[in-house]
Amino acid sequence: ARRWGVLALLFFSIMVNLLDRQVLSVMAPQIRDDLGLSNTDYSLILFFFLLGLTLFQFPVGLLIDRKGARFGLPLIMIVWSLANGMHAFARNLVQFCGLRFLLGAGECGNYSGGIKVISQWFPPRERALAGGIFNSGTVTGAFLAPLLIVPLGLHFGWRTTFIIPSVLGLLWIIPWRRYYPGDDP
Repeated sequence: ARRWGVLALLFFSIMVNLLDRQVLSVMAPQIRDDLGLSNTDYSLILFFFLLGLTLFQFPVGLLIDRKGARFGLPLIMIVWSLANGMHAFARNLVQFCGLRFLLGAGECGNYSGGIKVISQWFPPRERALAGGIFNSGTVTGAFLAPLLIVPLGLHFGWRTTFIIPSVLGLLWIIPWRRYYPGDDP
């Protein structure tokens, strides 16, 4: 039964991962108007996110393999939550590019770390189901993003839309550290 609780936490981690990732695209029109960013600027911001995501796959995977998911997943959650939250204070293209790079660097290990935990905690006959449940958090986060972010942005402004999901990520760490004992079930 504990493994299903761990799976629920993994589901929420990747849901927050995609929710954080979607804030920029959902709020892009307001951000671009407010900061005077062009289409080229926006594409550069996206490039830096993908660059961070690409360059940090190997080192973050190594970190999670060596230190374990109990340590590694909260660490990357801290990195990406802080990077995402700091977008609220960005004032120009260079700052957005740097923060998107850090967001990608932090988010890249969530999927591979989740798959590692599933492989350790679930018998082979349940791994595809567990992986499907975990991966459905990506679609759930992407689906919920416009529903949650647009009203926040309309009511509080686009800067706040980066802070709320970041707080959710940081709050996720508390049950993970309390509930997940380590990599060996």
